[in-house]
Amino acid sequence: MKYALDTNIVIRYFRNETKIFQQVNEAIYNEYKLYIPKVVDYEIRRGLAIMPVPSSKKEFLYENLLKKCIIIELSIFSWKHAIMACN
Repeated sequence: MKYALDTNIVIRYFRNETKIFQQVNEAIYNEYKLYIPKVVDYEIRRGLAIMPVPSSKKEFLYENLLKKCIIIELSIFSWKHAIMACN
């Protein structure tokens, strides 16, 4: 199975929201392919960088999560397909 994680899922993972935390960890355990689009990586890193109080715990969680994910670039086809799926 393959999953692409969006910014909201990663943030909820940081917050240790039980359902999301369990689902992501289950996907990791089952060796599913997890993808993080480059734009999501940017948003997460930017958010961590501008936090009023630095959170080494969240940075540590994110770096560990990245070790289990593949960073991907979205093509114009991918963007169009994602937009069409929302309609």
